[in-house]
Amino acid sequence: LSATTKEQGYTVVKFSSAPIAKQSQDRTVSVTCGDNEYVSSMVSNEIKSNAYVNVNVSAFEELEYIPFADLNFKREMVRLYDKNGDGEISTLEANKVAEINLYLTQGIKSLNGIQYFKNLTALSCNVCQLTSLDVSNNTKLTRLDCYDNKLTSLDLSKNTALTSLEVGYNKLTSLDVSKNTALTYLDCYSNQLTNLDLSKNTALTELYCKDNQLTRLDVSKNTALTRLDVSNNQLN
Repeated sequence: LSATTKEQGYTVVKFSSAPIAKQSQDRTVSVTCGDNEYVSSMVSNEIKSNAYVNVNVSAFEELEYIPFADLNFKREMVRLYDKNGDGEISTLEANKVAEINLYLTQGIKSLNGIQYFKNLTALSCNVCQLTSLDVSNNTKLTRLDCYDNKLTSLDLSKNTALTSLEVGYNKLTSLDVSKNTALTYLDCYSNQLTNLDLSKNTALTELYCKDNQLTRLDVSKNTALTRLDVSNNQLN
């Protein structure tokens, strides 16, 4: 990108070489020029595949490529969601992903990079080798399945849209679901929980918390419960 100037209410973006412009039905345009890719939200009626492209936004936004920390995670994302075949996942591609299923995907130890998938509503990362999981930027999640990992903590305070949560077979010593008031399904079996406060989770219909170290469990506020398993705890 070499220069931008104003012309007849549009921003004229001049590229250093001839760009290739592609316009989708919603009038979003992506422009590839050499190794760089740019995107604008709206364009003029005419797209010119030469050194100038007229757009009615202040400038093009250069696309980011997601910096995955785990090569195995990146490979799986590229296999599933690399639509332009460049061997990378751009933020534009990530924004179009609603569900990710990594069940039994070999060798994934980190999901660093998941924060760029901001429109994600369902994430399944069961039976991986995760020791940590940060989904604080994935605020649209309604379902999270991460059982059979090595998680010792999990912050769900930003995931207020969650309705289903499976975190069994981890190493959690605490689980705060006080912000997850939409939860209807919670499975947290086989952890190391000594306390579980469900007073805010009045929508719960299914609760499975067996094989923990709970000494007390108050479900008096959970009047919608239809299924409950608290076996193999230390309840009085």
